[in-house]
Amino acid sequence: MSYNGQGQRYGGGGSHTWSGMTKYVHFRSFDAIPHVGFAFELLQTENYTNRFLIRLTGYPLG
Repeated sequence: MSYNGQGQRYGGGGSHTWSGMTKYVHFRSFDAIPHVGFAFELLQTENYTNRFLIRLTGYPLG
């Protein structure tokens, strides 16, 4: 179901949304600093929306 500009519901149209997140972690230690470690993190997000509209007679999309 979808909604027009006046907030009325009608059949047809809509969208599909996908979301994802990737996490990359790199651990590092140095011989000069024993028993100490460092971690570097990179978070990458991705969003994709596939919108599709179907115009039906009697149901304007405006």
